[in-house]
Amino acid sequence: VNSMYDKLPVCTCYLPIRNDFTATKDNINKYKFKGVFSESMADLELLDDSFMDKETSNIGLNFKNDGNLDAYSMPYALKKEDIMKLADVAFDMVSTAVENILKGDISINPLYMGSKASACNRCRYHGLCNFDTLYQNKYRFVDKVSTAKEILDKGDNE
Repeated sequence: VNSMYDKLPVCTCYLPIRNDFTATKDNINKYKFKGVFSESMADLELLDDSFMDKETSNIGLNFKNDGNLDAYSMPYALKKEDIMKLADVAFDMVSTAVENILKGDISINPLYMGSKASACNRCRYHGLCNFDTLYQNKYRFVDKVSTAKEILDKGDNE
């Protein structure tokens, strides 16, 4: 959108798709867009005119009674320029992955984060990749996932 129309994005997000695609009051948050959004209330209203209503909004941000974002949502509300920077980082990562695949590199190296279970523990496709550390497969170990702010700060320093 930015390159075609010279417009900055108001969000970079995804919608989790679940097999049980029936939203109820108990699971409504499973069906909201996840990602980073513009900090501008006007931009959010363009995305969803009921964005402040936790029950009906499809935006994964939560607001306090005073209309401000709650503490959990604050890190996900960014300036549009910062959303563009994050989109550029994501594009570079995907481009690198595609280049590696085109070169024939389809190595299996799932993420293992700190003391939490690995990504393999939640994967339904283990039988296809046959990841096993006994066969010299290796995890990518990280202590924590970087926040959007940490990624943006790192980009400014490089």
